[in-house]
Amino acid sequence: MKNKKKLLGTVLAAALLLFGCGEEQSDLVEQEQVPISQEVNTPSEGFYYEWAGEKITPELAAEKGCIMMGDNGTGAAEWCDFLIDLAADATGEITICTDESVMQITESASGGTAVVQVKKKYSGRVISYGRIISPVEVCCVRNEESDTLDYYLSDVLINSMPAAGNDDLTDVPADFQCFRVSSDAAVTFPYQKHFSSFGDFESYYDLYHDSLGLDEVRQSMSGYNDDGGFNTHIVFLYGDMSASDQSYTFLRAVKENGTLTFYLKQQDHNSSGSVSKWQLLCSVPGEYLSDVAPDKVKWVVYDDRESRG
Repeated sequence: MKNKKKLLGTVLAAALLLFGCGEEQSDLVEQEQVPISQEVNTPSEGFYYEWAGEKITPELAAEKGCIMMGDNGTGAAEWCDFLIDLAADATGEITICTDESVMQITESASGGTAVVQVKKKYSGRVISYGRIISPVEVCCVRNEESDTLDYYLSDVLINSMPAAGNDDLTDVPADFQCFRVSSDAAVTFPYQKHFSSFGDFESYYDLYHDSLGLDEVRQSMSGYNDDGGFNTHIVFLYGDMSASDQSYTFLRAVKENGTLTFYLKQQDHNSSGSVSKWQLLCSVPGEYLSDVAPDKVKWVVYDDRESRG
């Protein structure tokens, strides 16, 4: 991962790069609570359903058509095929094991949703839980401590492979804020913008305050400016809407080959019965942005719910 620090010079370069382009638009999608564990006694086909808590070895996993988490040998090809299936029209499905757990990931036929089912040993018994996650966007980030490439679906670690050393993945630090705004706003959602200065934000405020009610956001941005935040950071904004009145959780920001992606999820998906509209802001040090253009900024917001089936 490349974390080369070049403070003000790089910040100015990033600001110039961002200023030199037009406003960006987004066509991205939309959000954990750890589900309640339950006793397992579900007969069905496949190793996920068969497993009764015995220790899992690489040999057993291979015999059952599964892969071990972190397997860079025979399981690596199957893992790559799974990622290719997710990106293509084919339906992706895989079962990943550790010595004391089994995780089955199944993509829906439409490709818009994945069901993640987990069985694991806990206090001497086997428990299970499941998650329904959309969109099916796998995030890969380099873990410097373990020197691995960690793969996540929402906040679920689904695999961890030895790093090859030639990746261009950067785990980018970001400060996150979330504001709920008027649900009656006659503004098309979702959309995204960026602010390289408080003046940039003021222009946005003047255009949208009457529709959105941005006083709380402005107060935060004004304080951020007074603290010198805009001297070294760029603020990215995502306007989102949802059927939930719950706030959002920031998961991570990752830069890869000049594309910066923010990953978030909603904390809970209980429908409020009405539409909620939001301003999601992430401030990023300019030193990470010298090679990122506005049309290379993405937001992935997961809808992440407990599976009850």
